[in-house]
Amino acid sequence: MWVSAYDEWRRIAQSGDDGTLFAAMLGRDEEAVRLRQSMPYVGLLPQAEVTKLYEEAGA
Repeated sequence: MWVSAYDEWRRIAQSGDDGTLFAAMLGRDEEAVRLRQSMPYVGLLPQAEVTKLYEEAGA
């Protein structure tokens, strides 16, 4: 299911602004926490890549 957070993650990733990316990934504010509730890789990467990342994480 595609949610608006995926569009936000895509904009962050495509912006080229590392500070914005790090803030979303590591921030403790409501916005960062909300974004992290929707895994960005699900909507941005092909399923094979998501599976690979999942397996490499030892999940």
